[in-house]
Amino acid sequence: MPAAPYRHRVTIQAVTLIFDGMGGWEETWADLATVWARVEALKGEEYFAAAQMQNSVSHRVTMRYRADLTPTHRLVFEGRILDIEAVLPDERKSRLVIMCTEQV
Repeated sequence: MPAAPYRHRVTIQAVTLIFDGMGGWEETWADLATVWARVEALKGEEYFAAAQMQNSVSHRVTMRYRADLTPTHRLVFEGRILDIEAVLPDERKSRLVIMCTEQV
């Protein structure tokens, strides 16, 4: 797929554990990669169809295929946090469609 449809910069983050200095661990998010993607807010019937999968799915993000992306990651788009609900690769493994929920 040509690069033109991917016009948004999205940062992929993974949760990491850091030592808190008091004998415990604290979860924090670390950047893994910043990639080009297409971010679409779901509207109308798309939103209601997505609601069958997860009643709070609000965005669809499309990007080039990555084998390392899972629902345990999250995306940051223009300072907004998108929790990943589902990662759906196409048959040729050339792109991913990611269903997300925006944190409010």
